[in-house]
Amino acid sequence: MNVRSASPSAHTWVVFAVQVVRAAALSAGALTVGGVADAAVRGDLPAMRAGLMPTAGFAVVAGLAAAAGVLLVARQEGREDVAWRSAAARAVLAGPVVSEARAGATVEALTGAVGQVAAYRAGFLGPTLGAFAAPVVVLGALAGGVSPALAAALAGFVVLVPLLLVAFMRVFRTANKAFGQASARLSAYYLESVTGLGMLTVLGAAGRRAEALAQVSERMRVQTMALLRRNLLVIVVTDATFGLGMVTVAVGLALRGLRDGQLSAGQVIAVLLMTVLLVEPVDKLGRSFYVAMIGRTHEARLRALIAQGPTTSPAPEPRHAEHAAPAPALSVRGLVVRRGEREVLRVDRLDVPAGSRVALVGPTGAGKSTLALVLQGLLEPEEGQVLIDGEVSTGPQRRALVAALAQRTYLFTGSVAQNLRLAAPRADDAELWDVLERARLADEVRALPGGIEAQVGEGGLALSGGQAQRVSLARAFAKDAPVLVLDEPTADLDAATRHLVEVSLAELSAHRTVVTVEHRLVGTLDADLVVVVEDGRVSAVGRPLQVLGRGGYYAHALAQDDDRSMEVAR
Repeated sequence: MNVRSASPSAHTWVVFAVQVVRAAALSAGALTVGGVADAAVRGDLPAMRAGLMPTAGFAVVAGLAAAAGVLLVARQEGREDVAWRSAAARAVLAGPVVSEARAGATVEALTGAVGQVAAYRAGFLGPTLGAFAAPVVVLGALAGGVSPALAAALAGFVVLVPLLLVAFMRVFRTANKAFGQASARLSAYYLESVTGLGMLTVLGAAGRRAEALAQVSERMRVQTMALLRRNLLVIVVTDATFGLGMVTVAVGLALRGLRDGQLSAGQVIAVLLMTVLLVEPVDKLGRSFYVAMIGRTHEARLRALIAQGPTTSPAPEPRHAEHAAPAPALSVRGLVVRRGEREVLRVDRLDVPAGSRVALVGPTGAGKSTLALVLQGLLEPEEGQVLIDGEVSTGPQRRALVAALAQRTYLFTGSVAQNLRLAAPRADDAELWDVLERARLADEVRALPGGIEAQVGEGGLALSGGQAQRVSLARAFAKDAPVLVLDEPTADLDAATRHLVEVSLAELSAHRTVVTVEHRLVGTLDADLVVVVEDGRVSAVGRPLQVLGRGGYYAHALAQDDDRSMEVAR
């Protein structure tokens, strides 16, 4: 299913055809009912019996068509939901991982908004198009089987229905957009409040946050009530103008025709039955107009989100184990990263030789972590390029070549094996035990209930901090990527666990290009290259002793590190 196309899907036209078949069967049934009624007035029992069989047949066909329509809508709504959710998720995951977008708004787009778009695409478009086409069939049957003049008179009402729909859509467009924004804002506030509850409690701000959440909820309630009022207005206008007006005109014309002898009693009955079918588009519009209003608003937002995603096939999975790619050279040219209007990083030129160990150093907030995010493919710069072995790379390409280990590891709900297979989907249990051995964690995993299938809990809460970090380390072994980006992965570990991780890191770093964001500069003296980042600029690059000999931040900070180390030793 191509969600990028705004055209009605094949399903929409199938539902449309089913609705037309239903309308044709009901119209034919109304005419045969009229014929049976006329036969009853004449006392013609054979004609009555002859008319009952086709009437029953038309009723069966109409019932089957109606049931097929319901089943098709339900089935397609599930397909639309999966297609839109998958496309939106792919766009989010393939785009910049670090962005200005609020997580709550993204979650709302991938959950509630998708459901409403699916309901609109499956449950509104096809049935509504069919409901608008059905009157054409009914009017044709009315003109051919009863009275062309009466059909022409009622056609004027039918033509106004789609015009009214378009008018309401245009009038309410801005208000509907405000509803969508309020919905996204509430989702964002709620998600941020739940994920940051611990910090809010520590700061004593939980009560104030609850009040703010209540205010956002109240604004959402106001928008919801406004939406319902708009839908009620549509119902009142359409029912009063078209439902009541059309029925009144149809009944009046039919009775006058009966009085003048132009219509029989059976034809009058047929006219009344077919008038009910003509009113159906109006009824459909009133009952589901809010679905269209919400669905169209969210569809526009989702299309904008999906349009930012990849238009080509994703980057290939990284090779693993014995098929690992050789360590590449990394280069940066004319790199610019901004946060809003503020420029946070500018790197005119930086070359990282293949297989080298690079230390990114600098004051807090200088931009070194931002540079690491760009190299990992987690952040797309506004300007400039990152080259891999001289070739311009994309974010997905860099992500495929990088394994990362940060100070705070993240594990997903599931088993140890499931977390490891995020990096190596096709790895068997023997390969997973191998990477656990290399991460110095295999014995501890064997001791867990369930072993490799032990549940780690949300965020790895079932494991100690050291165990969680070594699961993350094993995951890096499993990916076996040629580039390794480290950000103080041993900072919060006890001495014994730190030693285990450092031994594993030394093995993992061999024959790879390693970029480390260093906060403790004592460990940078054995690096191949030191890159000093200050105020969003690269201020010095070179071998540790070369940079040290130039003075400046590196020499000063390293001296302070030595003083602190000596103080701790004393």
